[in-house]
Amino acid sequence: APEVLPERAVNSEVGLRFARNGVRAEVIGFWSEYENITGECTGSTGCTSDAINQQFNGGRARVLGVEALASARKRLPLDFAVHADLAYTFTHGTFTTTFRSDNPIWGAVTPGDFLPYVPMHQGQLRLRGSWRNYELGVGAMYYGDVREVAGRGDIADEQLVPGRVLMDLTASADFGPARAYLLGAAHRERSL
Repeated sequence: APEVLPERAVNSEVGLRFARNGVRAEVIGFWSEYENITGECTGSTGCTSDAINQQFNGGRARVLGVEALASARKRLPLDFAVHADLAYTFTHGTFTTTFRSDNPIWGAVTPGDFLPYVPMHQGQLRLRGSWRNYELGVGAMYYGDVREVAGRGDIADEQLVPGRVLMDLTASADFGPARAYLLGAAHRERSL
């Protein structure tokens, strides 16, 4: 839309990595400063059909966070191996200016209001076992509560998307240059 100004952002990251004997670890801090943050109206964010796909400008926003990753791999006798991966992300995203928007997920914003649809906590655990060309794995991913509308404080029930845990079970086999996969998944909503 010609009236929508381009979004600008400055993104910074700093981190540390460690790797030794099949063990890896990373810690990364990130900081993003947005100006003219841009949002798009979609059916899943509560927009009416005449506003779908419209873009809106907001003010300034800041997203800070830390991501930590760890993985370990151990070879066992008879071509067996076990793998474990763990990840956690903390994200703190807030608006830093006052503005009013026709975007229904922003509305009337004041500095310190949290960005909608940005979970503060996310985590993942994955365990895998392999033997020659075959692998079995199980994983769990957690996404924390999110708010549907910019704001602060406790999230009102009608604006809450509860946290959820997604579980999956995978199996795969290599056949030369091809790989076959089987995936099963389940999820459960819960506010933690």
